[in-house]
Parts: sequence; structure tokens; C-alpha cells
Amino acid sequence: MIFSLPIFAVLSVTTMSVTGLLAIWVGLGRGHWFARTAALAGWLAAWLVVPAYELVAVMVVESVIVVGVTTLVHRRARPVGEPFVRFSLKDLLFFTVMAAIFFSLAGAPRTVWTTWGWVYALHQGSDKPSVSPWCVCLAQGVLGAAVVLIATWAVLGKAKRWKRVVLSLLFLLLAYPGVVAATAWLFYGKRYGCGAGLEAAMEFVWWTGVYLVTAVLIMGWLGLLAGRRRLSETPRGDARRLRHFVSVALAVLTAVLVVPPAGLLWTMAAPAPMEEVDLPEPNGYDVLLRVAEDLEGCTIPRDNANPREIQAFSSKYADPLRKAKAALETECQVVVVCTPEYWAIAQHSPSQKLRRLARAMEMMGRAKMIEEDPAAAADWYLATLEMGAMLARGGTYWDRHVGSGIEYSAMARLCHDRDELPSSVRRHLIERLIVLARSKDSIDQCLDREKAWQCNALGWKASLWLIDEECGGGDQEWRETTHAYDKKEAAWYSILITELALVEYYAKHGAYPAELEKLTPDFLDEAPRDPFSQGPLVYRLTEKGYRLYSVGRNGVDDKGECEEKYPSEADDIFFDTAPALPVLPASGGAVGMGPPPSS
Repeated sequence: MIFSLPIFAVLSVTTMSVTGLLAIWVGLGRGHWFARTAALAGWLAAWLVVPAYELVAVMVVESVIVVGVTTLVHRRARPVGEPFVRFSLKDLLFFTVMAAIFFSLAGAPRTVWTTWGWVYALHQGSDKPSVSPWCVCLAQGVLGAAVVLIATWAVLGKAKRWKRVVLSLLFLLLAYPGVVAATAWLFYGKRYGCGAGLEAAMEFVWWTGVYLVTAVLIMGWLGLLAGRRRLSETPRGDARRLRHFVSVALAVLTAVLVVPPAGLLWTMAAPAPMEEVDLPEPNGYDVLLRVAEDLEGCTIPRDNANPREIQAFSSKYADPLRKAKAALETECQVVVVCTPEYWAIAQHSPSQKLRRLARAMEMMGRAKMIEEDPAAAADWYLATLEMGAMLARGGTYWDRHVGSGIEYSAMARLCHDRDELPSSVRRHLIERLIVLARSKDSIDQCLDREKAWQCNALGWKASLWLIDEECGGGDQEWRETTHAYDKKEAAWYSILITELALVEYYAKHGAYPAELEKLTPDFLDEAPRDPFSQGPLVYRLTEKGYRLYSVGRNGVDDKGECEEKYPSEADDIFFDTAPALPVLPASGGAVGMGPPPSS
């Protein structure tokens, strides 16, 4: 959750503090009002470059309230006879310029306001925002303005100092968190239940901690400024030295308030650009998506479905699935969509649609096996496998993750039916598997593309989250995990290639080889390697045949054991081959089917 990140707390505290101090200067400072207002507007406009529209909205609400209240108080304290407002022709010209700039900025990002709901829905983890983003920004801006005004009154008020300090602390420590938490609990609890209300109350209590730090910083800065002014009026020498010390402290505190948001602004304003990809014309990827959309309303048989149900499905949807299979024979390039909707509603993403299409194509292969046509079945499984490998080229990490699931399912089917395949088909599969294993983008390319996509599609919140991950070491941990999963995918390819070569060796010699080196050069140019151990795959003969597996992420030979819960001590990687698929009897009776192969 973005709100709980330490880096977000730093950004919130510093931006609210700087905005509050600038607003106080606009309301109480000296000099022409246009120069003061322009400085505040420049600070707000800088965040439009990111663009951080929600943050700007919060700061605008805070600024308007603080400027309005401080200006009203300042004008009420004017000398007797002085007009409440002075407005000349020059002021009117300045006001016209500011109004023109404001309306141009308000009208330009018109489409942005309609996407706020998706951004907030992403934070909530649902496809509908639970609270309007405008309400959230308004509430945060009002609360921030209240804190700034209380801190200003504690330092510059006319009541006795101890009264101001005590009342301010009581309000910030007791009344303020209680009112905020009670409001959040009542609002969320009434609409979403007591659990959601309590969670919202705790989140708003966290926000009160942010506001409390903001109040302390503002009181400290205003107190140092007021102290330096009083010391400048004292002619004593020790007062001069103390004034220099206060000036240094004021400069340090100013740097603390300005440097962090300036650094974050610089980083978030220039996210990594998305790489430009020349899309083929026509793009087979578009054809696959259209076929997948046509199949959205169909019911794909389950893995343990009756053979007749599988055959009925394959007969009904044979034409669109052949169209998808033909599209895979053309050039296909994943199209990366830079919109928050693509992430917020994962089940509607293009990759998720292709996952359903892959299951449908896999059912075509199973139908061919039922019809005792293993060559055609292998052709469908290979097409499904090529679809999964295609998603690992040029897409985001989500595309690659979906594609790896498609690949594993197709490879498990090929391993399951390897004994039924003709020798020529097995040799062709070995050649294609070697090519597909080498055709993927490197995992680092995919991760860099994913980071660039998140920053460009999800905006400043994603950039802030990535900065927090890099500072906290989470980025390195994420890369290590994804590298391990990438090696697991490579291990699947190595195991399946070796499995097919072993069947070829057995068909020729009537026995399995004593070691994998015997497979070269007649069946393989080189023995596949274990990507985890950087050595050969673990292979040993048994009474029933052989065991073949990778040692997995822990790098230890666990004797072919793999726990379902990952990570675990035993994590060997292998294909668990089940009995061959049943053949539909000539009498037309139903034959039950066992579960699919699994690892």
C-alpha cells in the first residue's frame, strides 16, 4: 500500500510543510501579492510536470484555506482607517494573467480527472473506487491546512506562549487523531462493515502522525525565524553570535524541507522511457486477441472432462482456433498498453484473454489424442507453447508470467504424450524447443521494461514505490526472485528436450542410456544443462525406467522431491508424467479421464 511507504511519509511531510510555509508567506508576508502568489503557484506547478495531480489537488486545497484564513486575520489587524483591500489597475492586470494561467491548466488535463478512479481503485484492490478521489484529496487538504494554522498560531499567536503550546499539543495529540479516526470509522464502517471501518481508522491515525511531524517542522521553522528577528534587534555581541547560530539552524531546517521533495520531483519527473517497438503489419498478436475475444462466452472443458465433451468443444470451435494457430505462424509482437486499467483489472488484460485461448488450443490437442492422432495433437501443443513464448518477448513481466504458465501447461502435455508421438515429430519438437528457449528476452530486459511501464502507466505513485524499493533493497530481492523463476522456466525446457531425446534413444536401442552424455551427438548436439547447478541434469536409472530432474533453487539434490509450498527445503523440478490419455471406445461409451500431469 503506497500510503504506508516511508518514502511517501517523507514526501507528504515535506510537501505539506513547504506548501504551508509558502501559503503563510502569501497571507502574512511583505511585498507585492503577485510575487508571493507566483512563488506559491510555481511550487504547485512544478508537481504538474510529474504529473502528480492528486498531490497538487491536496496542496491547492491546503493553500487556499491557509492563505484565506491568514489574509483575513492579517487584514482584521490593520490600522484604523486603512482599507481592507487595495486593488489598482496593475493588480487587475496581474490578476488577469494568473486567471488565464489557471484556466489553461484546469482545461488541459481534462481526461486526467476521469482516470483518478482507476488510480484509487488500484490502491483499493478492486475495480470500483470505494471513495471518490476528490473526497480523499479534499479531506487531506483540509486536515493539512488545519495543522498548518494550528502550528502558526502556536508560534505567532497573541495568547501566552505556554497556553499556545499546551493547547496546540493537546489538539494535535488527542483531539485531532480522535476526530479523524472516528470520522473514518463511521464513514467506512457504515458502508463496508466494522472491519473496513477499523482499517480505515488505523490508516487515518497513521496520517495524523504525518501531520504531527508536519506541525513540529512548521513550528520549528517559524520559531527560528521569529527568534532571529528578535535577536537582530538586540545590539549585544552574544546576541549576534546566537543570531548566526539560529541562521545556520534555519538554513539546515530549510534544506531538510526542500531537498527531499526536490530530489523526488527530479526523479519522478523523468521516468525511464518506454522502448519504441516497430509493430509488424499485420501483427499476429492482434489476430490472437480477436479470436480470444470471440471465445470469451464459450465454456472450455475442465481437465477431467469426458472425452466426448472435449471432442464436441473441438468440433464447435475448430475454425477460430485454426485461425489463431495460423496467426502464430506469422510475426507476432506483444503490444504494451500504458493505461492504469491494464493493471487495475488484471482479469481483463490481453494476456489473461490469451490464457483462455491457450487452454482452448490445448483442448484441441487433447481431442486429437483421443482420436489417436498424436502428430496433430503435438502440433496443437507446440502452437500453444509458441504462444506462451511469444508473450515473453517484448511484453511486461505480467505478460511473461502469464506466458510461462501457458508454456508449462503445454510442455507438461508434450511430456505426458511423448511415448505416443512419431519419431519425426519428437525430433521436430526438440529442434523447436531449442529455438524457443533461446528466443526469449533476458529477464533483466523484461524487468527494466516492467519498471518503465509502471512509471509511465501508473504515474507518480509507481515511481515513488520503485524509489522506496531501491532504497530499501526490495528491488534487488525482487530481481533475485524473478531470476530464480526464469531459471525454473529454462529448467522446464531442458527437462522436456532431454525427455524427448531419451524416448528416441530407447526407441533405437531398446534401453535407456547409462548417462545423458550418450544422447550426443545422435539425438542432441549437446546435453541440456541444469540452469541452477550449471551442470548436467540429475539423471539416474530405476527399476521402472529413470528419474530426471533439476536440483532447483536451493542447489541441492533432494532425490527428486518437491514440496508444494514454495519456498521449501525440497524444490527439485521435474515433470510428473501420468498414464497416457484414454482412447474413445468404438462403441461410443464414455471413458473417464484422470487428472492432467502436474509438477
